[in-house]
Amino acid sequence: METIINYIYQLITSNFNTIIHILIALGIVILFFVIGPFLTRYIIKLFKIQNDKIKTSSFYKPLKYFFAFLGIYLALLFLDLPTSITGMIHTVFRIGVIILFTIAFNNALKYSSNFMKKIFGKTSIGNNEHILKIISTILRTLLFCLTVLMITHELGYNISGLIAGLGLGGLTVALAAQDTAKNIFGGMVIFLDKPFQIGEWIETANYEGIVEEITFRTTRIRTWDDSVATIPNSMIADASLINWSKMSKRRIKMNLEVELSTNLKQLSNFINDVKILLENHKDVLTESIHVNFSEIADSGYKIEINCNTPLTSYYNYLNVKESINYKIVQLLAQHKISTAYPSTSVYIKK
Repeated sequence: METIINYIYQLITSNFNTIIHILIALGIVILFFVIGPFLTRYIIKLFKIQNDKIKTSSFYKPLKYFFAFLGIYLALLFLDLPTSITGMIHTVFRIGVIILFTIAFNNALKYSSNFMKKIFGKTSIGNNEHILKIISTILRTLLFCLTVLMITHELGYNISGLIAGLGLGGLTVALAAQDTAKNIFGGMVIFLDKPFQIGEWIETANYEGIVEEITFRTTRIRTWDDSVATIPNSMIADASLINWSKMSKRRIKMNLEVELSTNLKQLSNFINDVKILLENHKDVLTESIHVNFSEIADSGYKIEINCNTPLTSYYNYLNVKESINYKIVQLLAQHKISTAYPSTSVYIKK
């Protein structure tokens, strides 16, 4: 009888202790669920984040989930479970922490995040969405690779062999993707050096037109015949190009040849009137005007006319040039001067 009473007592005591342990474990979980948000806010405040921006921080949700996860982890350890189960709990906890912090840093490294704006906001990169996207993509890819390696290590695999395999595979991929890599780096050069931007008129050895789009790999130009030329960035970065949109003025240059029968007074008066014409033209820069009797040729007198216009648009430039041409033709008629044309004199000996 005494043996039975002792057994019942031990059973009740044992179950009572188990219940107490479970209740304490639940208390730990509840405690961390309650204090987790407060601890999260306190930690984020240490980084001088304003109160109204705490919940939108890249680290807010991952940190809050971390404290909840930590509470569950500590509660399970308190239950004094078998060693095999405890070892599994340790592994799951470490992998969970890696995943949570990967999510946090992945959010922080997005090109539109406050974190990236804070780092690059005071630099020229901060104003260039394209280069921010490239940097963000590279950093997030490296973060993903690092996460995979860490999780693989936690699962008990030998990452040295995996890294060696990835090295050989990476070498193969790198050799196969040399052109792609060149184009991506060429795109980075374009974004950083800024030889041109979208909407500008550029000219290369083979293409001329308006830049419509700049991507990681290519630059698209709308040519004057309304076709779209897609050029690899590596070619653009290595090529010499002219950015016509950077002009502050355009040069107007004309060579006029008048007949040899023109007398010097006519020639001098005509040159002076051309200078007056250009000086009074509203779209010509006065300091750039040069009108000179430049050469005596076989068929006539050559007059060189040079000036600049502040109108850099090609169509406006053509209109200015046309208006000057009309007035020069009027001056030629006014001074009774004819333009020369190539001629050959033939003498016949009798």
